Amino acid sequence: MALVTLTTADVGFLDGAIVRNAVAGGTLGVGDLVFLAADGDWEEADASIVATARALGVVTGTDDGDLTVSAGDGIEVTIFGQVVGFSGMAEGEIHFVSDTAGRLDTVSGTVTFRFGYAVTADVFFILPGISAESS
Repeated sequence: MALVTLTTADVGFLDGAIVRNAVAGGTLGVGDLVFLAADGDWEEADASIVATARALGVVTGTDDGDLTVSAGDGIEVTIFGQVVGFSGMAEGEIHFVSDTAGRLDTVSGTVTFRFGYAVTADVFFILPGISAESS
């Protein structure tokens, strides 16, 4: 496992990204990978089990400007496009949802869910479920 480095205070989306206003289903932090739960709230994605592995976005902001929120608080979730705040990525490399809740990884977790790719060392393109070549 090689978790991607995250600087929470630097997380944000770039022009052209698709962003939704949403509600946190639990304690979340800016930069967390999240999935849409059955009750309509957004919760931390975790590739250690199928039910939570399908990340659909990254928390890129909160209603109150804090870096963490509790269940029921308003959040901003970027579901497609470029996000900054990560670092040390290899350009063009596909990244995965991690077995560590809310985190981005360079290798697949227990459940393989590709989440997007590195545009540069510090810009990530969210593209949930991106396919990869197989032989």
